[in-house]
Formats: sequence, C-alpha cells, structure tokens
Amino acid sequence: MASITTDRIDAVRRHVADAVTQTSAASTLPEPEQDRLLEQALAESCELIGDWLDSQQALAVPAAANVPLREVLKDHEQLSQFLSPLFADALERAGAAGDRAATVRQAREEVSRAVRDARANARRHPRMTTGQLRQVATDNVRKLRNEVCQLAQRFAAHRPQQPGSGAEEEARGRSWRRRAVKALKAVSSLMVPLAVSLLLTVSGPHQAGQNISTWAHAAQVVVTHDLAVHAQPGVTLAPRPDGPALR
Repeated sequence: MASITTDRIDAVRRHVADAVTQTSAASTLPEPEQDRLLEQALAESCELIGDWLDSQQALAVPAAANVPLREVLKDHEQLSQFLSPLFADALERAGAAGDRAATVRQAREEVSRAVRDARANARRHPRMTTGQLRQVATDNVRKLRNEVCQLAQRFAAHRPQQPGSGAEEEARGRSWRRRAVKALKAVSSLMVPLAVSLLLTVSGPHQAGQNISTWAHAAQVVVTHDLAVHAQPGVTLAPRPDGPALR
C-alpha cells in the first residue's frame, strides 16, 4: 500500500481535472486519447481511494463510537474557526480559488456549508452516532472506489476504436465516457475533504488550545460527513439499520 500524502492527492486531483476537461463534449482530442486520459485518472483514483480506506487516516475517522452527532456539533462557530485554516490549506494546494484572500473566503464558505450540512443531518437523525457516521462514510467512499476501479478495468481492457467501427460502437464508447466523467467528478469533489482529513491527522501537535482534542474530534466528524456526502452525491445520508445505535 502506497502512503497517502498531500502531494499524491494533488497529483491525482490534477489528472482527474485534466481528464474531465479534455473529454468534454467540446473536446477535439481523438477518442483513443480521451480513453487513455480517463483510464489513467480512473486507475490513479482507484488506487488512492483504496489506499486511503486501508490507511490509519480512514480507520481513525472518527475514533469514538456511539457519541451523538448533535452533542459533538454544538459549538459550530468555534468549530468553523478550527477548520477554516485546514480547508484553506487544501484549497490553496488545489489552486481552486486564486489568491490567498480568495482562498480564505472560499475556505470559510466551504466550512460553513460542511458544518451546516452535518448539523442539519444531526437534527434529521437525532439518534445518529459518530460510529454510524463513520460506517456510512466508509461504505459510501468504498462504493465510489469500486465504481472507479471497475471503470478503470473496463477502459484498460477496451481496445481503441478503429475508423469506421460503426455508429453503435461509437455510441457505446460515448456512453462509457459519460459514466467515467460522472464518477471522476465525484472523485474530484472528494479531494478537498480527503486532504483535510489527512491534515487533521498531522496538524494536532502544531495546534494550541485547551480544547484541542474536543475540536479535533468534532472537526473529524464534520469532514467525515463531508466525505460521505461527496462520495455519493444526491444520496440521502442516514444511519445504516445494522449500525451501532445510541441507547
């Protein structure tokens, strides 16, 4: 298993962004070259997400089970202040917002949304625990990993189309590319919370404050919720029936 680093996350993010851009409907790139870019981005995403799921970063998100989400997410203002610098670092590395001032603004907006979404879900499911959230997030990320791995295998096995291969084959190729781009867009949205989850595991000793462990755990809960949401866009986030319940 290769190590998970911010440099590796950045490299995969760049290749994913390039593949999505170069395979748009307006692309003039030959279809075999589009397939090559998609195969590379899918294979790298498959390996990265798989390694993350097997790593200590994934296993530690969040460590404490059977703690109600509503209890962990009480002080959202302090939590936002704790998370904003980490999101800003991840966004700056991704080059997502331009200059530093724009990056800080976007980080605050992203954190505000992430905290708001997590708190809203805690209100919808008042008995949901951090252990259940961890299970849902792991399941959602694993489902995305399985999808991109299967697509990567399909593109690796697929031979480039020959000129005049037929309208049916060309239509099938376009359909597979649309599926690949949809999966890669989900991967792309996963990259910032994935990077923040990594930063949280290494930034603790450099932080100061009496309640560092409390904020670090609450921050992990918010980032875990964000990972679950981005891994399966549009899917309602709810505790699994067989997950650990609060009594």
